[in-house]
Amino acid sequence: MGDVRGMGATRAIDLVQDKKTRKPAAEKITWFINMCFAKELILLSCGLHRNVIRFVMPLVITEQQLMEGLNIIEESFKEISFK
Repeated sequence: MGDVRGMGATRAIDLVQDKKTRKPAAEKITWFINMCFAKELILLSCGLHRNVIRFVMPLVITEQQLMEGLNIIEESFKEISFK
């Protein structure tokens, strides 16, 4: 992760291949989004290099729904490889 930012229910995570060079990991974002989609979580990429995941949770989200989505994201991050 290159940067995590946002306020309230809106957050964003930049994925980079290397924290020093900050080279965008756009190809990994596509893989990551497809992995989450296979687990029934819909994510979209954004940003100039399409290497940012933006989270916009609805204000009516239940704690169970939030935790389920975060668990899918965590599982998928454990599977991603930048090497």
